[in-house]
Amino acid sequence: MLAFCLVPVISFAQNVTLSSSPVASANLTGGTNNNIVYVVKMDVTVAPVSVNTIQFTLTGTHDDNDLPNVAVYFNAVTPDLSGATQLVGTIGTWVAPHTYILPANRTIGAGGSGYFMITVDVAASATNGNTVKLNGAVNPVLFGYTTVPALTNNQTDAAGIQTIQIAGVTLTTTALVAASIMQGTSNNPVYVVKMDAVITGVTINSIQFTLTGTHDNNDLTTISIYFNDVNPTVTGATFLNSSPGNFAAPHTYTFRSVEL
Repeated sequence: MLAFCLVPVISFAQNVTLSSSPVASANLTGGTNNNIVYVVKMDVTVAPVSVNTIQFTLTGTHDDNDLPNVAVYFNAVTPDLSGATQLVGTIGTWVAPHTYILPANRTIGAGGSGYFMITVDVAASATNGNTVKLNGAVNPVLFGYTTVPALTNNQTDAAGIQTIQIAGVTLTTTALVAASIMQGTSNNPVYVVKMDAVITGVTINSIQFTLTGTHDNNDLTTISIYFNDVNPTVTGATFLNSSPGNFAAPHTYTFRSVEL
C-alpha cells in the first residue's frame, strides 16, 4: 500500500514600502556636484529584496546644458551622502522633463531599510534661474526587482524645487591719476579694476592684461598683482602673484596661478 504525504510549499513574498524623505528647496550653485534633488526610503520586511533598476523623471525648467551628470546613491543609515555608495551615474544633458531608467544593484535584507538619493551636477555655464524638480506624488520613483515584491508606495511630493544660481560679475575701472614713477621704486599701481559679485561667490583662477606705453625691456623689473577687498590701494592688500617685467611694450601677461 502506497502512502502519499502532501507537503505545502510556503511562499515568502517580500514586502516593500517606499516613502519620500524631505528635501528642502534650495539654490544649486553652478560648478557644484552631487546636489540631492530627491530621496526615497525603502523598508523591507519578511524576506530580502534585490533591486536591479531604478526609474525616475526630472522635471523643472532645466535645459540640456545645465546638468552634465545625474547619479543615484544609496545610504543604509541616513538620507545624506556621508557614507553613501554611488550605485549608478549617467549624463544629464536632457531638456526637462526627462525620464531616466538606470541599472542598479542593491539588496536589502529582511527587516532592513535604506535611502536611495538622486543627485545632479550643475554646469558652471548653466542657465541662472532654471530649476530641477522630482515630484514623488505625480512621478514616483519606480524600482525593478529580481523577484517582484508586495509593494506599498507612500511616496509624496516631499522634495522642494532646486533653483540653479550662477554668479554674476561686474567689472569696473577705478580711477588712477597720471603720475611719475621714480627709478628704483616698487609696487607702483598702474591699473585698478573692481569686481562686484552677486548671487553667489566666484573663484578667480587666472588674470590677463596688456601693458602698453613706451617702456622697453630694461624699464620694469617685476609685474605684481595685489588684491584689496576694502580700498583700491596696495596698503593692506594681499599679494597674489608676480612675473618678470623685462618686456618691451606692448606686452600681454597671463597669470594662471591666481586664486581668490
